[in-house]
Amino acid sequence: MVSDEKTMKLLYISRCQFVRREDGIYALPAYGDFYWHKYLDVFDSVHVLGEPIKKYLNVEALAKLTDSRVCVDILPENTRPTDWIHDREVKNQLEKHIRAAQALLIKPSTRKGIMAIKLAKKYNKPYMIEMTGDLKLTLSQNPSLAKRLYGPILHKQTLSAIKDCPFGLYVTEHYLQKVYPIKGEQCGCTDTVILPPDAAVLDKRLAKIQNYTPDAVYKIGMVASYHDTRKGLDTALEALALLKDLKVELHVLGVGTEEDRNKWYALAEKHQVKDKLFFDTPLASIEKVLAWNDDMDLIILPSRSEGLPRCIVESISRACPCVVSDVCGLPELVDKRWVHAPADYTQLAHLIKTLLTDKTLLSQVANQNFKHAFNYTQEVLTKRRNTFLTRFKKYCEEKTGISA
Repeated sequence: MVSDEKTMKLLYISRCQFVRREDGIYALPAYGDFYWHKYLDVFDSVHVLGEPIKKYLNVEALAKLTDSRVCVDILPENTRPTDWIHDREVKNQLEKHIRAAQALLIKPSTRKGIMAIKLAKKYNKPYMIEMTGDLKLTLSQNPSLAKRLYGPILHKQTLSAIKDCPFGLYVTEHYLQKVYPIKGEQCGCTDTVILPPDAAVLDKRLAKIQNYTPDAVYKIGMVASYHDTRKGLDTALEALALLKDLKVELHVLGVGTEEDRNKWYALAEKHQVKDKLFFDTPLASIEKVLAWNDDMDLIILPSRSEGLPRCIVESISRACPCVVSDVCGLPELVDKRWVHAPADYTQLAHLIKTLLTDKTLLSQVANQNFKHAFNYTQEVLTKRRNTFLTRFKKYCEEKTGISA
């Protein structure tokens, strides 16, 4: 299919979640207009095949899509084993859109993604994959036995589907490339976008640390969906229970239901730390999230599975000291001294106490994190990603006969 205007649309097949309202399409805050700009630097428009927002997520803090270059179709969810009933409809929708596609970007670790790769090959369409997390690890930590059993099957199917892929974009520098290898060209580039860190941010952080008093109440921040235990909120609460001689509060910024919050309050009460647990109101803009980081004294993310979490990139750009688990891409973001094994609440508590009781060490870590954040600035990542996507676009032009 050759466009008269010689433009190229990117068909993006993913698990991004949306809801359609009378006045337009709304996305979770992380997938608002700004998220799509990194593709629009190279492609003329993006057509997203996404999924409905999950019922357990907070739908109050949503971002309306206003960029006319981004259009969305919401396909039925078919990620869970029990969603097989939607497979036929999903496949029919995929076939319709892929047959007309000029360039495809596919997140493959789902039945939908695997279907899309097979259809791309069937219709000889140029495609690339985007890996943002280790689904096998994620499912292995799920409380559902069916999902834990499904994980290795889906992982094997994913590896088989992607092995001949010509282009692969990964959010990690090393980890996901090893777990999900392809024969084609690989590029490690997180989908996080931050502005160049401002020296005034570091100065403010260092002054904040020096002004701590012996009776200070330290705010520990954690950005996480809390519908289940994947982000390690249970580990965080168990760690808090060991910090009896330290005045701390745990502030959770994320999405979940009142039922979820009550469940966590009950667990916190069991560990006698209910008065230290706070669920902060979800924020709809990156600017507000960064300001929230500025208000925290320490950031933790004791996840059981991850990709390369943008929340930690954002935190280090605000010179926040961070303590994280050692899964997936997390060790690429902070010094190995501040990394612990998933579910190891004893080590998490030890690292928290070590940092919060030593101003000199806190200042050193804040400075180190701030400097590391320059590796994830918009300028650095945009150049790397655009170079890669431009090569993919040229490949698409050659394969489809479109000349830009």
